[in-house]
Parts: sequence; structure tokens; C-alpha cells
Amino acid sequence: MTREIRVGDPWRGAAMLPHSRFSIDMEIAFAAPAIGRQRLVYDPGSEDFASRIAPARTFAQLADVEAMRSAGLARGRSLGNAVVVSRARVLNAEGLRFPDEFVRHKILDSIGDLALAGGPILGRFVGRRSGHALNIALLRRLLAHPGAWRWADSAAHDQAMSASRSRSAMTSIL
Repeated sequence: MTREIRVGDPWRGAAMLPHSRFSIDMEIAFAAPAIGRQRLVYDPGSEDFASRIAPARTFAQLADVEAMRSAGLARGRSLGNAVVVSRARVLNAEGLRFPDEFVRHKILDSIGDLALAGGPILGRFVGRRSGHALNIALLRRLLAHPGAWRWADSAAHDQAMSASRSRSAMTSIL
């Protein structure tokens, strides 16, 4: 990333900012009290994806699930692979895997959306109530502005990730 790129409106948005490594700063806000407002900053260079992000399930409100099913959609969705909420209640018997599972899943979605860039991103993704459509709009805007990004070889990416891990290891020792 060589310069900031933004999409959205005053209520929701997404941005890519220049940064020495890839990171995500995600905030969500839903009217359903079971979800509410959540924010999480994720740094893949110092945090384990497999244990912190990958287990986060997709989620929906009960009224939306019923509407999708009546339209012939969401046939594979169940309480085993999705979190369903009804106002202030999580309907899954086992509850949530993380207290902030909803924002973790939005981070997972964003990682998948940004992977469509075709290579690793060294930059900070900031999402405020963003979803697939906004993330893809950001990626399209980014790729449409060649002056906002450049290709780096994998050695530069590996070096940035290694430096990130070293800094986080030093921080945890101190």
C-alpha cells in the first residue's frame, strides 16, 4: 500500500491504509442485543489464525434465517455451523465459541474477500460495519488505482512477516 483508499458512507465503510504488515481492525454494530457492538484488531503476524479466527461461525438473526429458508436459501445452514440469534438470545445450545465470535467471523470474511487481490497485502484493513459487498468495492477501488499499491516480491513479504513476529515475541518477553 502506498496510499489510503476508502469506500462507504458515514454509517459504514472500509479502508486500506499503508502499513508495514497486514492487519485488520474490524468493528460491527447490530441492533440485536445478542450481537451488539464489537471491535477487534487482528494481526496475523503475531496471532494464531487457526485458533483465534478460523473457528468463528457465520451468524444470522432468526427472522432472516426463516426468510432465507422460505426463499429456498440457506439449506445447509444449521445450528452446528452457524450462530443464530433472536434479539438478546443466542439460540445455539452450546453458546458462542468466543464472547466476540461475531466480529471474529467478520474478520474471517474480510480475509477471504481480500484474498481475491491475488497476492498478500501489506496494509491495514479497517472495516466499520463492512461486509462482502463493501470489502469487494474497496478491493476494486484499490486495484483500479495502481498508484495506491505495488507488487512486492515474496521475500519482502516474508521479511516483513518475520520482523512482525520478532517484534511481537520481544514484546511478550518484556
